[in-house]
Amino acid sequence: MSLIDFINRNFIEGIVNDTSYNHFDMITYVIILFAGVLAITKLLNKLRIKVDEEFVIATIPFIFMGSVYRVIEDADILKPPVKYFFITPLIFFVIFAICFGTLLVARYLEKRKKIKNYIHTYAITGLILSLAGVVILIFNTSSTWNPGILVYALVPAIALTEIVKK
Repeated sequence: MSLIDFINRNFIEGIVNDTSYNHFDMITYVIILFAGVLAITKLLNKLRIKVDEEFVIATIPFIFMGSVYRVIEDADILKPPVKYFFITPLIFFVIFAICFGTLLVARYLEKRKKIKNYIHTYAITGLILSLAGVVILIFNTSSTWNPGILVYALVPAIALTEIVKK
């Protein structure tokens, strides 16, 4: 078996067919996760971005966005090859790129005095992108969609945010 066949069988096919993980891809993703956490921690320290309560709360919309965009893929709204980027584990990389890219741009704009507070811009961008995903779901799902379901999703998230905030 060639290297290309190995990668295709153990990594690509699992994403394309939306199947469970195997030992090879799981170990690889764990290594990527640990290396990524170390690299991001060093980069945040170098950029003097504090991971404090305000930062964590500002990141919550991006976590919600990841969930919403995964549901968009599950609802079969997206078509191949775009849908593959919204299947686990690739969606984690996509959401991270959006989240971290937004953070870097917001921080840059603050340093250039274009905005006053990069954390607020970061949080608002995450909120807008999350709401965009919800709108996509509303307009692309069946007519039996129940908007009350948002209450079940948003109320616990807001309550948890308030609890953590205190």
